[in-house]
Amino acid sequence: MQPTAEPRAARAALSFPQQQLLFFDQLSPGSTTYNAALATRTHGELDLDALRAALQTVFERHEALRTVLSWQDDTAHQTVLEHWSAEVPLVDLSGVEAGMREPELLRRAREHALQPFDLSRDLMLRTTVFRLAPDDHVILFGAHHIAFDAWAVEVLYRELAEAYDARRGGRTPALPALSAQYRDFAAWQRERLAGPFLERELEFWRRQLAGAPTVLRLPTDRPRPAEQSFSGATHRVELDAMLADGVRTLCAERNVTPYMLLLSAFATLLYRRTGQDDILFGGPMANRQRADIEPLIGFFANTIVVRAQLQGNPSFGELLERVKDSVLASYEHQEVPLELVVDAVRPVREPGLNPLFQINFRVRVGQLPTFTLPGMRTEPVDVDLGLARFDLALELQLLDDRFVAEFNYNRDIFDAVTIERLADDFRALLEQVVAAPGTRLLSFALDEPGVEATPARVASIRGARAAR
Repeated sequence: MQPTAEPRAARAALSFPQQQLLFFDQLSPGSTTYNAALATRTHGELDLDALRAALQTVFERHEALRTVLSWQDDTAHQTVLEHWSAEVPLVDLSGVEAGMREPELLRRAREHALQPFDLSRDLMLRTTVFRLAPDDHVILFGAHHIAFDAWAVEVLYRELAEAYDARRGGRTPALPALSAQYRDFAAWQRERLAGPFLERELEFWRRQLAGAPTVLRLPTDRPRPAEQSFSGATHRVELDAMLADGVRTLCAERNVTPYMLLLSAFATLLYRRTGQDDILFGGPMANRQRADIEPLIGFFANTIVVRAQLQGNPSFGELLERVKDSVLASYEHQEVPLELVVDAVRPVREPGLNPLFQINFRVRVGQLPTFTLPGMRTEPVDVDLGLARFDLALELQLLDDRFVAEFNYNRDIFDAVTIERLADDFRALLEQVVAAPGTRLLSFALDEPGVEATPARVASIRGARAAR
C-alpha cells in the first residue's frame, strides 16, 4: 500500500518517530539533544533576497518543516502552520578583528544552533547567515530532528540550490510536484504497523534478541551519572587509501558490504576490550521504502538493532558470516520503530543508560551531500554542538582515497585520550583484519587494553598471508 495524500484535516496523528521525540521533549523541556547543525561557507556574491525566496519555496513544498505538535484530550496531534514567516537573519562579523573572526564565527554558530525548539509553535528549520566579508559568508541551517534526517539533507540542498538559481534567473523552479506529505506517511505508518503484521514483526525481534545482554560494560574513566547529560565530543581520524582499498577488496572476496565488515571489526575490538562475546549495536536506516516519500523532507529514519555474536573465538571470516546473517535479518524487519522493539523485548532498565544498546554504528560510502550555489565556491563548515546521544558512536565514511572515522563519545564517562587510544586500536586491528581475515579473534595483536599492534607485527601477519 502506497502512502497517498489524505484530505487536509486540521489535526493529524503523529508518526512513531514524531511521537518518540515529543516524549523526550516532554521529559526534558528545552533540551537541545535533538538539534542538528549544517553549515556551508560561500565565496562570491551571496544574494540574500534569492536565498530567502528559495527557503520560502522549500517551506511551502515540505509541510514537515512547518508542522507543530499539540495535545487534545490526552492525544498528541500534528498541525501544519498555514501562516508563518521563514526569516533569515544576517549576523555581520566583518568588523571583528581578523584573528578572532573564525573563533567568533564558530562560537556564534554553535550558540544559534543550540537555541531550543518549541515543538508547539516553532518552524523546524532555522537559517542564519554570517557575513565575514562582502564575498565571504557562512549559511547555517539549524534543524530539529523531528522534521529532519540524513536523507532530508540532500533533498534540502538540491531544492534550495534550484530555487535560488531560479529566483536569480527570474524563472519558476524546476521541482517535481510532491504527491504526498509527511502527515500522509504518518497515517500510512499507523495503519501498516498494527494488527497481525506488527505482531509478526515484533515476534521476530523477540527471537532475534532473546538472551542478548542489553548493556555493554565498556571500561569507563568515571562512574556513570544517574542522568544522561548528553554532553559529547568527537574524535576524527583519517585512515589511508591502502586500508580503504584493502577493505573494498576483502568485501568483494567475502561478498559482504563495508558496513558488515567494519561492524565485525568494531565488534571484535569491543570484545577484546570488554570480554563480552555478545554485543548489540544500533544503526540508522533511511526507512524510505516507498517512492512517494523519497523526495520529502521529514523524519523517516529508524534505528535497527544488529547483534554480533562472537562466542567460541571464531576466525574473523567466521564472525563476518555471522554478522552478515544478522544484518540481513535486521534489514528485513527494519520498519518496526525502535521504541516498539524496546517495549516488546523489555530489557532491564538502568539509570543513565539507553535501552538495548549503548553503541551506535554507521557507514557511509562516497561523499556526503554538499550545498552548492551557482556562481559560488562552497565548502562545508563543521559546527560541533558538543552532543552525544550514546556512550559511543562510530561513523565511518569510505571515500575513494581514504577512510574518515568519527568517534562521538559521552564526555561524562570517557576522557579524550581513552577514545584516541580506541581509535588507534581500531586502525591497527583493521589493518590486521585486511591482511589476515582467517585469524581468530583472540589472536589479533591487541593483547591488552590500549596496546596497539606494532607495524612489525602487522607486517609479519601480512607476510604469513602472502606465504599461504
